[in-house]
Amino acid sequence: MHSLGNANPAEVPWFVYAILGSYFVFFNLFPINMIFQYKKVGKWANYFYGERAYIMLSLIAKTVLAWLVFSGVMQPAREYKKELDKETEDYMQALVILLPDKLYTKV
Repeated sequence: MHSLGNANPAEVPWFVYAILGSYFVFFNLFPINMIFQYKKVGKWANYFYGERAYIMLSLIAKTVLAWLVFSGVMQPAREYKKELDKETEDYMQALVILLPDKLYTKV
C-alpha cells in the first residue's frame, strides 16, 4: 500500500483500486492477444484480426480508464461532503420550523 502514497488503505479512494484493477485486467489482455497472433490460433491466423484486436483493446482500456478517473475526480471530498450533509440537514430543519404541521411529517 505504500506505493499508493498513503499509509492507511482506508483513506485511498475507491476509484484508485478500480484503476489498478482495470490496468491489471486490460493490460494483461495485450500479451494474450500477442500470443494468439504469433501462434495463429483461430481467427488470429489472419494478421489483421490481431491488429484490430489491439486497436479495440486500446480503445476500451483507455475509455474505461478515462471514465474511472472522471467519476473519481468529480466526486466531492469527504470533508466537503460532511459539510454539505450538515448544511442540508440544517436547511431541512429550518424548513420544518417554517412549514405548518399539516404539510410535513417527521421521519
